[in-house]
Amino acid sequence: MDRWDTISGQCFNTLVIRATPEQFERWNRAALAEGKTLSRWAEDVLHAWAERCDA
Repeated sequence: MDRWDTISGQCFNTLVIRATPEQFERWNRAALAEGKTLSRWAEDVLHAWAERCDA
């Protein structure tokens, strides 16, 4: 319940992902390789995963 209390103060359209510096750099390089910002790249990846789950 403590975890819910912490999260419940955030907006529902917010996703918090914790990453090590190494993970963050890997994701950032992947985004830049596609000519995208990290946030745009993450959004595109999440949309693609969601579409695969709907199939």
